[in-house]
Amino acid sequence: MINLIFFLLLISKDTLANDLEVSEKIKTTRIGYVISGNKSIDEVSKNGLSFISKYISSKTSTIIDSPIGINIKEDDIDYYPLIYWPIDSSQQPLLNFNEKKIQEYINRGGVIIFDCKIGSKLIFIEDCFKKITFGNKLDISDFKYLDRNHTMSKSFYLIDEFPGRRNNEVFFAFNNQNQNDQVSSIIIGTNDWSGAWARDDDDQFLFPLLTGNENQRLISLRFGINLIVYSLTGNYKSDQVHVPEILKRMKK
Repeated sequence: MINLIFFLLLISKDTLANDLEVSEKIKTTRIGYVISGNKSIDEVSKNGLSFISKYISSKTSTIIDSPIGINIKEDDIDYYPLIYWPIDSSQQPLLNFNEKKIQEYINRGGVIIFDCKIGSKLIFIEDCFKKITFGNKLDISDFKYLDRNHTMSKSFYLIDEFPGRRNNEVFFAFNNQNQNDQVSSIIIGTNDWSGAWARDDDDQFLFPLLTGNENQRLISLRFGINLIVYSLTGNYKSDQVHVPEILKRMKK
């Protein structure tokens, strides 16, 4: 009898610990970023996403807590509305990866942004996508150009470019298994967004822009806010009821 009571107490303790862990994860909103295994890339991911999380909290009513690094093969990813996934030419392909995990994540409304990093050999978007070895197994649409007609260009700020340190074209794809009101589930580009947002201890940007001018830095920050808002609200701003307010802001 004593052994049974002890066993039940152990189960209750484990259950309570799991419940507390889940509670901690769901009581705040955070961006998840995939740990690449490259220390410098992972530090920039954490730095840049920490800054953009604070920035959106200062500019909107949305409160975003510090980003969390995730092991994409082992960790539960459903707690994050947005996952930032850096891609570098030196990274090893994911072996024995269960692409169903990603499919289920986007089926539930999650958004993933793949970012090909500066300094890698992945200059072209095709090269970048080839590094995502499971990409062709996902049930997603063909990639299209992200442009000013997409809801992401007006989810908070009105923008028609989506730069990071570079200002190359960005692409998106829909999830075919769950239309989700045509919300884009996958975004991919070669602009090094986290590198554009990262700052040093003196609050100065860590890395120079490689194209454009300083105005590009501001647009990059605005894109970061739009991206997070979009991951939380989807195509809400595409509703016609918002057109008068959008037109009003365009006149300013």
